[in-house]
Amino acid sequence: MKKCNLQFKVVLKGRNKIGHGTVFQGSGNIIFGEGTFCGEYCVFGCNQSILIGENVMIAPAVTIRDSDHVFVNTDIPMVKQGISVDPVRIMNDVWIAHGAVILKGVTIGEGAIVAAGAVVTIDVEPYTIVGGIPAKKISQRSKPK
Repeated sequence: MKKCNLQFKVVLKGRNKIGHGTVFQGSGNIIFGEGTFCGEYCVFGCNQSILIGENVMIAPAVTIRDSDHVFVNTDIPMVKQGISVDPVRIMNDVWIAHGAVILKGVTIGEGAIVAAGAVVTIDVEPYTIVGGIPAKKISQRSKPK
């Protein structure tokens, strides 16, 4: 179990929009790159760090979390076992569609698309389209020339 940063901070690099009803929780640092926005009712659970690149589109009702509950010891209630944390990184020009969930330790590569309702538990390669639960590659975008 890692010790968490105790000072929560959200940094907006410029030309950002945060939708109504969006929730920020935790004790970590969240950085929104320039030109990035998120829709309504998103949830950001951050106890270490969430880094979001430039020109990222985050649709409504997306959840992004860099933390999870520890549950390995069945002799201790889960609520008393603490949390584990691992940063989330979302690179430039990514589209995260409605209701997607991005979990701790994930990096989403530049130009990737996460389909609506997907649950992302592993890294997404640049320009890859993923969908499903858990998210898997469903298509590929052409890389810029």
